Parts: sequence; C-alpha cells; structure tokens
Amino acid sequence: MLRPIQLGPDLVGKALPWDVFDRHGVLLMAKGSPVIDAGMLARLRSRPLYARADELVAAGVPSPFERLHELARALGALATAPEGTAVGAEVEAIVAGIAGSVAADPDASLGWAALDREAPYSIRHAMAVAVVCELVGRQLPLDAAEQRSVVAAALTMNVSMQLLQDRLFAVREAPTDAERAEITSHPHRSAAWLQARGVLDAHWLEAVADHHERLDGSGYPQGKPGSAVGLAARLVGLADVYCATVAERLYRPPRLPATAANDILLGRRRGFDPLLAGILTRSMGGHPPGTLVRLANGEVAVVTRNPPGGAISLMAVVTADGEVHPLPAPRDPSRLATGIRSYVAFDPLRHHFDLDRVWGYRD
Repeated sequence: MLRPIQLGPDLVGKALPWDVFDRHGVLLMAKGSPVIDAGMLARLRSRPLYARADELVAAGVPSPFERLHELARALGALATAPEGTAVGAEVEAIVAGIAGSVAADPDASLGWAALDREAPYSIRHAMAVAVVCELVGRQLPLDAAEQRSVVAAALTMNVSMQLLQDRLFAVREAPTDAERAEITSHPHRSAAWLQARGVLDAHWLEAVADHHERLDGSGYPQGKPGSAVGLAARLVGLADVYCATVAERLYRPPRLPATAANDILLGRRRGFDPLLAGILTRSMGGHPPGTLVRLANGEVAVVTRNPPGGAISLMAVVTADGEVHPLPAPRDPSRLATGIRSYVAFDPLRHHFDLDRVWGYRD
C-alpha cells in the first residue's frame, strides 16, 4: 500500500530513504538514489509523491492521526486558559500542525475529521473546520499569514461557548431562551476572549467575530451586508456549517457529505459565497475521504482516497454480516461485486475503526 509523503529541502545532496512513486504507483526514484540538487528535488515535488506504507512505518514516520490527536488535546487544554494568559503561540503551533498534516496527507486528515470520536464534540468540530479551511484556503488568494489567521479563527470561533456546544450536542431538547442568547452573542464573546488573552491579529479576530454573518445580511450577531464580511469570515462560516451538517446529532442523522456540499453550492443554504462553495464542493468531491459506503457484496467500506480526476480507493471495514473486519481490506469499486451501491450513515456506537490501519499507516 502506498501513502503520501513530503520530501524536505534537507534531502538535497543525500540519498532517498525509500522508493518514491507517483499516485498511479509508477516508480519515480529508487531508494538510495541521490537527490543531486535543489532543481531535482523541485521537479520531484511538483507532483504528489508516495512511498510504501511498510517502509514508512519501519522508519518511524508518524501518521497524521497521531499528530491530530495531539493537536486536539492541546486545543482542549486552551479553553481553560485564564484571562491575561497569552494563547497566541499555542494556537499558532496547532495551526502549523494542521497545515503539516494536511500537506502530508489531506485524505487522511479529512478521514480523521469525519470518523474520529476521541475528543469532545466542540474540539472535534473546531479541528474539522480548521482542516477544511486549510484545504480550501490553499486554493484562495491568501498569503501565508492570512491563511494561518483563517485556520486560527476556525479553531477558536466557539471558544466562549464550548461547554454549551457540548451540552447541546448530547441532548434532544431545543435550546432555552438563555442558551439562544448565548449562541447569538458567542462570535463577539469569542473575539473578546481572545483579545483578553493577548491575540492582536486583526484578520483572526475579525473572522471569529463575523463567522456567522452572511452575504445576504441574514447572519448574526449584527446582520452585516455582504460587502462588510471579509473572505476569512466567509470561509470559516462556510466550513463551520458544512462540518456541522455532516456530523451526527441525537435529534437527527448526519447529512451525506456530497448532499451537504451541494445544498450549499445550489443555494439551499442561504448567504454563502458561491465561489467558496464551488471550491469546497470540488475539494470534498462526490465521495469525500471518511465517507462510509455500502458495496454490492453487502460490506461497508471507508473511502480512503479521492484524488481529483482519479479512481477512489476503498477499505472494507464491516462484513456483509455486520461484523467489524479483523483487518481492513482493500476493495476495487470498479468491480461488479464491490461497486458502491449506497451511502451509510456513520454511527459512533457501531463504527469503531483503527484509522491507522484503514489508511495503511499500520499493519
């Protein structure tokens, strides 16, 4: 099995530590071949690169799942930071970690956001929105600092209402009037929380304060017109709604990822930037990584890879009898017996998967 890799500039003048392949499995350079100069490295890095999973495991290269777990724990610890404590550096470290995970393996990062349930909902949601913002933001005219601000805003947009967010996730009742007032005011309260802890980045604070404003003026807390809502806030708000829609709730099943993206793209969800909606839809694809599908043979499989213009990859995780596969097994969706027949709603009580094994990061 192949998995994505990144080749750093420190390899110039050294031998490749493993065989390097393109996304079709064609060998580009063999293990031990010298990277002669920066030009050779640049030519290699001009395309997605892959290496054998077993070689990477043997070399101790960590999986994005390990890293994302660590980052989620660090984000959870930030919520208790007292006023006057500087949190900017800690958030920026999490932002850098997410950027690294998405760069190394965007499919696995999206899969983690869709299927991992270790952290509380408020933390998982913020991390998922940050992953989507990192992925979509790379396709926008944002400089490096603005991109970091967008992802920082995604991580901290709800920092003032995390306890309420987790409570509402776990109950079937509608919010009380007091809780609705807390929800309506949370964008500005979250921005104030950050300012009280030393955050001065105007792009970051504005994106947090305005992430529920909408282009048609229907948003909150101020109902700003579209011309007053910045690109960062538009992206964070779009990713926020997408990730909330595809997550399960006690009071409703999750929406299918493709359906959620198309609802936004086709204007069934009001007030979103159509350009951003189009980029989000293309980035997620019809079968986003982490989507569960039912195969013709009755098995349930996870979409693990969905390359633009390429064939998707599947790993069977549940047998036709409803038992979890002892080891995830690859399936070919182009074959009659293992073609995709329908989507399956993720159920955290039934669907427990070793994501490292599903994505080939562990045997």
